[in-house]
Amino acid sequence: MKNTKNNEPGTLTYDWSISADGKTCYFFEHYANSEAVMIHTKTFGEKFADRLLGMIEIESFEVFGNPDDKVKDSLSPLGAKFRQSIGGFSR
Repeated sequence: MKNTKNNEPGTLTYDWSISADGKTCYFFEHYANSEAVMIHTKTFGEKFADRLLGMIEIESFEVFGNPDDKVKDSLSPLGAKFRQSIGGFSR
């Protein structure tokens, strides 16, 4: 996590949770902007993608907010569904 904090300053939140039966893992990630998503995508692709994606099956992948076309093009092959933000706040 320390390396992520240093190398991905636009990464605001990483939260991983697991179901009660231990069979389903949920990833929640929050980024400052589309540029931060692309930095994470590059780092993840270089360092972790083969290992992680070889161990899991993605059941759903939802992206909330208003990512730019680069993010959409990058995440769409993974089955991402995009949900446009219409309001809200974060503290």
